[in-house]
Amino acid sequence: MTSWKDADRDPRHGLRRWPVWIGLAATSTVAALLIGAGALALVARSAMATSSRMVTGAVPAAPTWAPHPLGSDHAVTIREHGIPQAFTILFYEEDGTPVRGETWSYYDQGLEVDFVDGELQGERTIDMATGDVIPVPYRPDQFAAFMSLAEVLASAQIDHYLVVPLEDGLVKGGEIYYADEIMFGLKDGALRYVQVLALEGEE
Repeated sequence: MTSWKDADRDPRHGLRRWPVWIGLAATSTVAALLIGAGALALVARSAMATSSRMVTGAVPAAPTWAPHPLGSDHAVTIREHGIPQAFTILFYEEDGTPVRGETWSYYDQGLEVDFVDGELQGERTIDMATGDVIPVPYRPDQFAAFMSLAEVLASAQIDHYLVVPLEDGLVKGGEIYYADEIMFGLKDGALRYVQVLALEGEE
C-alpha cells in the first residue's frame, strides 16, 4: 500500500501539495492532464506565448444555487482547525461515477487533511509557515463538480482573470484560469480542478 507520506513537494516552501490518491486518479479522463502544479505550469507556459488573454471588468452574477454541501468529516475538521488556508479540489470520474477529491492545508498548524467525497482519508504533518498566512477569500464549499465558468466566477466572485487555452494534444477542450490566489481548470466548459494558494506575509 502506498504511504500517505509519498508526495510531491512545493519547491518554494517544501510543502506537500498533492495527496497520493490524486496520482491514482490519473486513470480518469482528465486527471492525468490536470495533475500537479509543475505540470500545469509547463502546460500554461507553452500556451501563454500565443493564445492566453486577460479578462478584466467581469461582473459575476450572484450565485443562484446552494453551495456544495460539506459532510460531517468536513464539519469536524473546520470545528477543530478552521477554514483551510489553502486547498486543492479535483473532480474526476471512476466507472462513470463523479468523484470529488480534496486536500485542505493549514500552514500555521503544520497540517494537511485529505478527503474523498467528503470522507476523511488521512492527516499528515507538513512544514509550518514561518510568517503569518494571509487569509484567502475562498472556501471549498464554493466549488461543485463540473460547474460552468459563469458559475465559478459567480460563486467565487472573481471579476478578473487570465485564461490559457490548452493545446488539443495536451487537453482537448481544456483551459486554465488564473485569478487572485486561485487557479482552476475547465475541460469542455466543465470545472475539473481548483487550487487555492496561500500567501505568507513577511515577518
